[in-house]
Amino acid sequence: MKEKEPLINLASYKDKKQQQAERHTEELYTQSLLYLERETNIREKVRAKFIFSKKFSLSLEPAESGSALDTLFRQWLLFDYKTAANKTVFHQFLQVKADGMTETDRMLGALFLTAAWEPVEVLEIDCYENSTIVQNILHKHKEVVVSPFTHEGTLKSGDLAFIRKIPLLSKGMLIGPAFRVKDGEIFRGLLDHYENRSMDRGIAWRGFLKENAARFIAMSL
Repeated sequence: MKEKEPLINLASYKDKKQQQAERHTEELYTQSLLYLERETNIREKVRAKFIFSKKFSLSLEPAESGSALDTLFRQWLLFDYKTAANKTVFHQFLQVKADGMTETDRMLGALFLTAAWEPVEVLEIDCYENSTIVQNILHKHKEVVVSPFTHEGTLKSGDLAFIRKIPLLSKGMLIGPAFRVKDGEIFRGLLDHYENRSMDRGIAWRGFLKENAARFIAMSL
């Protein structure tokens, strides 16, 4: 029994650190949303709407606050849109809050900066653990991700979806809402587009998703 105690203690320690990282991640995400709403100036938002509409051939005029299209735009505005200063709004948020941030928050912030919407298949939902097992459609990597949205029935087993996540200690964590995809043709179109772009320009998968995922998400809205 004594031989097992160190293993039990190690597992307990990892669980504790995972939960702490999840709390820090959720707090950082919530604070960044507040910054987006309160600190991003109107001129920047107008510029972002123009670029979003032109880049993805989507009109934001009929989008009501809180609608799927409005949510898509706000998530893109926070994480993917480049401001006039050539930085994302989330990057600006980190710079403004830098002096008051802990080392943990700085490390998490760096992970946020590189996170892109990823196309995945949902393999399993564990409501008790509030976690989801997903598989990336390109490299077939399987991963467990936790999410405050899972228990609300956002995703179910067998769904295809775009998710934004960051790796933590033992599990990843979803950032923001997931966007379900209505059929596999959208993912096939995404992969075909990526293959063409990578052959022409040598673009990396993550960079391609940062630039183009919103276009394919919108096809299911």
